Amino acid sequence: MVERVLGVEQTITIDGGLAWAILFLVAGAVALLSYKRPHLGAAVVLAALPFYQVRGTVGIPTTLLEVVLWAFLIGALLRLQRVSISRWYVYALAAWLAASLLAVVVSGDIRAGLGLWRAFFLEPALFFVVATTVFARRSARTILYGLLAALFVTAFWILLTMLQGTAFTYDDRLAGPFQSANFVALLVVPLILIVAFWPKRELLWARITAGAVAAALLAGCQSRGGLIALAAGGAVGIFVGWKALGARLRLGLIGALILIVSIFSVLMVGRDDPHATRKILWEQAAQSIKENPLFADGPAGFQAAVTRRVKDDNYLLQYVAPFAPNPHNIFLVLWVEWGVFTLAAFLLLLGVFLRSLRGSAFPAAAAAAMTAILVHGLVDTPILKNDLALIFATALLLGAIRSERRA
Repeated sequence: MVERVLGVEQTITIDGGLAWAILFLVAGAVALLSYKRPHLGAAVVLAALPFYQVRGTVGIPTTLLEVVLWAFLIGALLRLQRVSISRWYVYALAAWLAASLLAVVVSGDIRAGLGLWRAFFLEPALFFVVATTVFARRSARTILYGLLAALFVTAFWILLTMLQGTAFTYDDRLAGPFQSANFVALLVVPLILIVAFWPKRELLWARITAGAVAAALLAGCQSRGGLIALAAGGAVGIFVGWKALGARLRLGLIGALILIVSIFSVLMVGRDDPHATRKILWEQAAQSIKENPLFADGPAGFQAAVTRRVKDDNYLLQYVAPFAPNPHNIFLVLWVEWGVFTLAAFLLLLGVFLRSLRGSAFPAAAAAAMTAILVHGLVDTPILKNDLALIFATALLLGAIRSERRA
C-alpha cells in the first residue's frame, strides 16, 4: 500500500508473509547474480537507489535497497573470498566507522543509533570496499549502467506521482515521492555529473537523454543549492578532465554551466530567502556544540535539542523546530549528531580521496561528483540518507579505481 509520510514523501510498505516472500526472492536473485557476475550485482545496487522507499520488516525494519545491497555483498564476497583496497582507505574507513559508532555508544538511544549507523556508515563503507575489489578486476562500465537506471527509475516514479497529482509541494516545487524537492537535487546532481564526465563514449545517446531528464527534474525541483552544486561540480570536472575532453564536449559543458548560472539567476528572483531559517539552525547547532563539544546531541538528537531550547519562543517552536531534523550543513550535522571525531574522520576520508585522484581512471567524474556533494553540503545534508550515502561511496569508488579493465 502507498502511504503519506512527512509531507509529500510516499513510501511503499510491504508487510507480513508478502514482505518475506518478495524480499527473499529479490535477495536470492541478486546474490546469485553477484556471485556469478559481481560487476553486474554492483550495477543492480546502484539501479536500486530509489527503492530505499520500499520498506518492510523482516525481524528488523529494512528497505528494498538494503536487501539488494546485502545480497550483493554476500554473493560478491563468496565469489571474491578476499578484498583488497589501499591501506590509506583502510585507515580512513576504520576511523570513519569507529568514530561514528562511538557516537552511537555514548548516545541515549543505542538501538535507533545503530540503525542509522548501519544505513549511513557501515553499508556504504562495505559497498565501497567490495566494489573497489570487483572493479579492480572488471570493467567499471556497469557503474554507468546502474546510475543511468537509477536516474530513469527516479524520473519514472516522479512521473507516476505527477499523474496522481501528488508530485508538487505546497510552493509548486517538484518532489515526486520524496519528502522534499531538495532530495531530488541531492540525488540527481552528483549522479548526472558522473554520467556527464564518464571518460568514454559508451551509451552516448542514453547519457544525452539522461542529461535532458536531469535538466527537467532540476528545473522542476527549483533547488538553488542543487544548481550551485551542479555548476561547481561541472567547473571542477572540466578543470580536472580538460585534456581528456574533446573540443565539442568542452564547449557543450561550458555552455551548460552558463545555462545553469542563468537559471539560478532567474530562481533568485521572487523567492523567499531560505537562509534565514538555515541561519537559525546553524546558530542552534553552534549552541549544541557549545553544550557538548565532543558529541553534541547524538544521532538524530538535534531536533529534540532545538525543541527544548526554543520552547518559550512560540514562533521558533511552531515554524522552525518541526522542520529542523538537522542543521542543513553536512559538516555541522556530522559534528552535532555524530561527534567531532566523526567530522575529523570525514576530513581524513576526503584527504585520502583527493590523494587517490592522481592515479584514478575516473578523475573528472569522481572530482565533479564529490565537489557537488560538498558544495551542496554547505546548505543541506547530502550523505546521511540511504541513497545519498551510496552516491557518496560511489564517488569514493571512482576515485579509487586505478585503471579500466576489459569486461
